[in-house]
Amino acid sequence: VTEYNLRNLTFGDFIEVEERKFYQEIISFDDFSKQGTQIVDNYVNANPQFQSELMFFKYSMENICKICRVLSQPGGNILLLGEGGTGRETAARVAAMLKEARFYKPPISDRFTFEEWRIQIKTLLKDAGGSGTCCVLFLTIEILSNLDYLGDINTLLTNGEIDGIFSVDEKHEITEQVHQYLKANKLETEKE
Repeated sequence: VTEYNLRNLTFGDFIEVEERKFYQEIISFDDFSKQGTQIVDNYVNANPQFQSELMFFKYSMENICKICRVLSQPGGNILLLGEGGTGRETAARVAAMLKEARFYKPPISDRFTFEEWRIQIKTLLKDAGGSGTCCVLFLTIEILSNLDYLGDINTLLTNGEIDGIFSVDEKHEITEQVHQYLKANKLETEKE
């Protein structure tokens, strides 16, 4: 077994074979490229605000597969670090499309206020926690350089919540959402 063999060993559950999707080795990067391009094109047609001239090449497909694998895990999360312009956002966005996850990137604008940030982060947390929706939160260096936003992200990563973001009524509503989600998906454990 060589490094070349290991690099070509890629798995995913988003490529259709014989009209079925299941976790399998991706043998043909050509098929991956064709189906990935089709999925992205369908997404762009349905969401005209997202324009992409995406080209699938081996390295990008490997990164997309890695991100998809993490998103497939219950509670899966990933931290992608590096210089801008290296394709992390595109890979994360395409992986979110393939996994039918909600992709959220806060806008970079002087008009984007802390109150708007809080409203959007609340919505994202409700979707992820209350509805069980797979979500991708993509943060840029511009967002992380704002100390207010960074404080919220730090608190969220450290404590799993942002202090004071939800009122008592909202917490009750989210608790009910979680119970309904667990019941609907038969994930509730029996109480002793």
